[in-house]
Amino acid sequence: MQMRVGGNLYLQTSAEYQAACLQVYRCAEYRLRELAESDSFREQRPAVVMDLDETVFDNSSFQTYLYRTGQEYTDELWANYERNFARDVTLIPGAKRFIEEATALGVSIVFLSNRTEDSRTATLSALERLDVAGSNVGDRLILKAGGASSDKSSRRDRVAAQYNVVLLVGDNLRDFAEVFVAPKIPDRPTPQDVLAAITARKAEVERAAVHWGTNWFILPNPVYGEWDKLIKVDPVALMHPTSMPVRPNR
Repeated sequence: MQMRVGGNLYLQTSAEYQAACLQVYRCAEYRLRELAESDSFREQRPAVVMDLDETVFDNSSFQTYLYRTGQEYTDELWANYERNFARDVTLIPGAKRFIEEATALGVSIVFLSNRTEDSRTATLSALERLDVAGSNVGDRLILKAGGASSDKSSRRDRVAAQYNVVLLVGDNLRDFAEVFVAPKIPDRPTPQDVLAAITARKAEVERAAVHWGTNWFILPNPVYGEWDKLIKVDPVALMHPTSMPVRPNR
């Protein structure tokens, strides 16, 4: 809980977070303009696939609710927020401008989210209220079927069959490829088990280096995500210290 409140404070209060998001979206816009220089660009039915939560939608108010009420995340709490509190959703810095600029270039924005179909009405309401829906947004909003896996692979493939997907934007590595799923670890892992899984995910990121800043753009999310699933031991045991000698307290 304490780790998450620190991350949520960063999201809600730091100008550095705002700058980081604006930077990612500006770089994505520059890359899109570069691709659009081709005479045949619009004819290729270009699309950008965007995650929603913590990519377009800022749901940090939900995290604040958890902290203030002393609760941990549950699917039931999130489902209630998703369906009934769309009015609390705000925008991630830079998202609206990027969507507007991409649309002006003739690019379709496809929102591919692990929000469930049960929350479709509320999600559409949030998109409309935040003025990022655009025309025919219902056809471009790809949600998760009830009880389905969080694996977006088949839905990404479905989008790729209809469009020429030129960019992907997300805040979780699984928004880009399922190869980044958190590796399985024992039920009672040691710090070494967890560190090995963390190292494996980082190695996958390195193997995908050609994509970062080219056709994959990732936003920071210090509160939750695939990385958080691996924090199954004392977090201090996962962090390497300086070589400064430890002095006893006086």
